[in-house]
Amino acid sequence: MTIAIQEWDGPGTGFSIIDTVSYLDTVEVIISFPLPVRLLSKLRKRVGKRMGVRDATRPDKANLDKKHAYGKVIAIAQPTSEELRLILEMCGSNCLVHRVDVACDFHHRTLAEAQNCGEFLRRRGCQKWRGNRRRNATENITYWSVDAGVSRNIALYVDKPSRKNGRPCTHWEMRFVTAASCRRAGLSDLRILLGEVDALKLLKHEACLRTLSRHRYEKSLEEIARCTKRRYRRSFEKKTVADVEKRVQGLISAALQNRQFDYNEEAIHLVPAQEVYDRVPLLRKTLVEAGKWEELAPVIRWLR
Repeated sequence: MTIAIQEWDGPGTGFSIIDTVSYLDTVEVIISFPLPVRLLSKLRKRVGKRMGVRDATRPDKANLDKKHAYGKVIAIAQPTSEELRLILEMCGSNCLVHRVDVACDFHHRTLAEAQNCGEFLRRRGCQKWRGNRRRNATENITYWSVDAGVSRNIALYVDKPSRKNGRPCTHWEMRFVTAASCRRAGLSDLRILLGEVDALKLLKHEACLRTLSRHRYEKSLEEIARCTKRRYRRSFEKKTVADVEKRVQGLISAALQNRQFDYNEEAIHLVPAQEVYDRVPLLRKTLVEAGKWEELAPVIRWLR
């Protein structure tokens, strides 16, 4: 089923999605000591270079008052059902899901369409329930948080073909790091990961699509200017509302300015919705719904 998105930001910005697939990109589990005999050797034989192993806790930092205070973290990239089933069968309740990355690949016919879709999601994708975070845009990848240690993050890139069929794709990846964040997302049990994850439900739960309304933005500027003039009456006694509004625009410009965006009034609509939400809380009410995930991907095929 092909989904066509019309010119959403002017001529040449439309794109089509010919298929959407979702899969486990990375899974990390903590295995408490004692490790099952030959667990690592069996996994290495199956997984090869896709597996990484590290200490769960440094020996000098382990809390010896707790049971199994020290163990191993096993990280597997794009794990198969057989590999996860092996861990579950050999470890049982002695393993803890510590990280899960769920990837959604929106497949396109051309790289240009992938780039348009990537820009659409970069500008309109908003992560729910965030702290005081900042986006981090590198040359090829956009992260929704600059801090790699956050428990929930989103990564977006379009420069690589799909890992499943080699097509041009927009890769949207939801990352859950720490056992608590995996549990809140409903991904804390290997038995769940062995089944079929409802990727569309997860998308709707974790993120929404928003855009800045020019009408609401202009109205908010005037409201903020009038409120500021009333509150600081002496300071702005000789200033008109229009003068105060220009001052407010200057403050907004300073808050939104970064290497990827040169602020000006004509280009305010180019600011990613997440940037507005994070950097200028007073403008959050200017963000309006810019579509639903069902309109981009009514059906997401889960690949094991």
